[in-house]
Amino acid sequence: MTRSLLRWLPLLAAGLAYLVAPTAALVWDDQILVTQQLPSFQSVADILQPPAGIPQWSYAYYRPVVVLSYLLDAWLFGPGSAIGPHAMNVLYHLLTTLGVGLLALRLLGRSTEGELAAIAAATLFAVHPIHTESVSWVAGRSDLLATLLLVPALHLALRFRDEGATWQLLLSPLLFLLALLTKEVAIAGLALAPLLWVLAPVSAPVSAPVSAPVSAPVGAPLGANPLSIAPEGAPTGGGLMLALSWLGAAWVWWSLRLAGGAALAVNPSGSEVL
Repeated sequence: MTRSLLRWLPLLAAGLAYLVAPTAALVWDDQILVTQQLPSFQSVADILQPPAGIPQWSYAYYRPVVVLSYLLDAWLFGPGSAIGPHAMNVLYHLLTTLGVGLLALRLLGRSTEGELAAIAAATLFAVHPIHTESVSWVAGRSDLLATLLLVPALHLALRFRDEGATWQLLLSPLLFLLALLTKEVAIAGLALAPLLWVLAPVSAPVSAPVSAPVSAPVGAPLGANPLSIAPEGAPTGGGLMLALSWLGAAWVWWSLRLAGGAALAVNPSGSEVL
């Protein structure tokens, strides 16, 4: 099997692993979500600030992006559809697998060994049983979407380090913010981003010739200093700018969370549908 065919292995594995998922019924919290909770959301304001009295709703969570995705399902496939939301979960998993593969390739390099390792990592991600609930259960979608948004946010952070494009500086924290608005665990990005910034190998800008060398101060290893070591054209102090933008995104998320009425303690009802 040639390497060009192997590149499709992660997506093929993900598709085969969840081939029958769209045929599943709405079960457990899926029914509560579709029949009792989603009808309470009638406007954008309701999505950003959930109204009081939603049946079995956990106000300890604040996940407007997930709610928006469920409303999109209802608009595309009709209220109460089972095939549509399940198929969307599989699509989100395929896209996330692709993102994981691209990030792995960025980290491991484009050599033959690096590309094969990236393919292996993405394939393992695609079929790992820990994802079964998130992909097969409509109400478990928050993990899918949070990862789908956080992975490209991290990828763009690395591209900004190496290329210094303004759009990368703007889009990376925006995706991070959307990931936070999907599931709270995305806050881990505040630890992952600086680790990748310092430890990931530096790649030449996409627009640079293949043979163009990556420049760095004499005697300093590439990527050792996130504030000063970067390829030509990258902004001085880029690490500080990106850190401030991600911290700003986290502050916006926390402010929206509080304004939306999210409690700091678990809802006494114990419901955790969303």
